[in-house]
Amino acid sequence: MAIAGFLLFFNLVWLLVNFYNFYPLIISRFGNQAKLVWRERMIHPLISVLLPAYHEEMKTLNETVKRIFEADYPQEKLELIVITERDDEEIQTVVEKIQKRWPKVKQVTGDSSQGPPGKARALNWGLNEAKGEIVGVIDAEDLIEPLLFKKVAYWIKERGYPACQGILDMVNERDRWRNLQFRGEYGWWFRFQLSSLSQAGFPVPLGGTTNFIRKEILEEMGGWDQWNLTEDFELGLRLYFKDKKVPVIPAITREESPIKWQCWLKQRTRWQRGKIQTLKKFIKMGTGGFKNFFHLAIISIWPHLGFINLLGIGLSIYAFLVHPPLWPWLFPIFCINLFAIFTYMNLAAIGYWKTQRRMNFTSFFRGILIAITLPLYWFCQWIADLRAMKQEYIERKFYWEKTEHRGRHL
Repeated sequence: MAIAGFLLFFNLVWLLVNFYNFYPLIISRFGNQAKLVWRERMIHPLISVLLPAYHEEMKTLNETVKRIFEADYPQEKLELIVITERDDEEIQTVVEKIQKRWPKVKQVTGDSSQGPPGKARALNWGLNEAKGEIVGVIDAEDLIEPLLFKKVAYWIKERGYPACQGILDMVNERDRWRNLQFRGEYGWWFRFQLSSLSQAGFPVPLGGTTNFIRKEILEEMGGWDQWNLTEDFELGLRLYFKDKKVPVIPAITREESPIKWQCWLKQRTRWQRGKIQTLKKFIKMGTGGFKNFFHLAIISIWPHLGFINLLGIGLSIYAFLVHPPLWPWLFPIFCINLFAIFTYMNLAAIGYWKTQRRMNFTSFFRGILIAITLPLYWFCQWIADLRAMKQEYIERKFYWEKTEHRGRHL
């Protein structure tokens, strides 16, 4: 009976997760974006761009800054703040060289001994110095599109939204199989799922970069949570709890996904651990109602799915071999979840094709490869889930595992 009870729980969890994921897609017609309506005379508010830089390569950072100042937006309405730390003298020297080419670059250097390590601490340092009406986050390895800031101004200033999130695209899919899967995953997530969540009135977990928010709102909320490893995810939930709708704008930022297995694993572990920290924080503080708690519970269960899935699959095989009588009443739920798995596989391939500027045999083959091997990629994710649970529930030590960048997207 214990096995039957857990298997029922396992399948019901996936029914709930699948419903949560697919319902917004269906009612929003797969995240169709509203079209931009450009006015001849747009309002150009001052935008402060926060760019945390810690042990970054010069060629990568230099290209990121170059793209920002070459954007189609009045330069006098852009404030770029590069945030460094006192113990990273090398990157400070790099920024000083950049300032010779672009004198408008402002460097803010914080004391590494103040507060917990991580990106959120650096962003709060930058926020204290920002003068813009809108504050945005751009990572040191980002290659933005020329119209990004005009689109941000349109959605926040013209349309009146409190914040917005751009589309991230991991373009180095040729490096490894994981990099290929990463691009398909982001194609699905940013081009379909996030837009659908926004249009359905669900929380929009912000990406770590290319998100912008009105400064007054950000200051009212106390900035970023320095004790959360996914300050973007946590901020997105806080915006939702305060009834702030966040649209996903059609502005694409090119990025680089980790090449090495260890680097990918550390990055995913940090992301999943941050979700657990968010869950613990809001359970302690309260969410302001059942609806908010429901969304928090579903979104924050993702890091626990690795443990649930591995145990559920193992017990399913055991029940099939040893206790065949259990299967007749579990079979309908099993079929529904199996259908959902195949749907995810197809959507991952479609998400990848969405990133391609033109369709050819190579991109079609890669999309099929993404779909066929997606369950193996999930298995990799489950390892990161278990590692995140171990760090947060057992080790309970706060530390930041930085992602290494090699400039493979340049």
